[in-house]
Amino acid sequence: MRRRQLPANLAVTAATAAGAPFPPGGRTTVDEAALGEVLVGRVRDAILGLRTDIAVPSAAVLNGGLACALTNFHSCR
Repeated sequence: MRRRQLPANLAVTAATAAGAPFPPGGRTTVDEAALGEVLVGRVRDAILGLRTDIAVPSAAVLNGGLACALTNFHSCR
């Protein structure tokens, strides 16, 4: 049952990649509705080319978020 949280963890990773703040410590409290709105808005803006001020996160940040999501997945959290 807990493996269903993987999409939420991947959403956090995607939000981090899109520029949303990522809390330290690897543990997150996800407000899925708000996160969904942020992701939809940023994807829409990226597709339409409306936002040019998006900072691309470093590979280390992306790898850290992905590692956290995979750790949670493998530990069934």
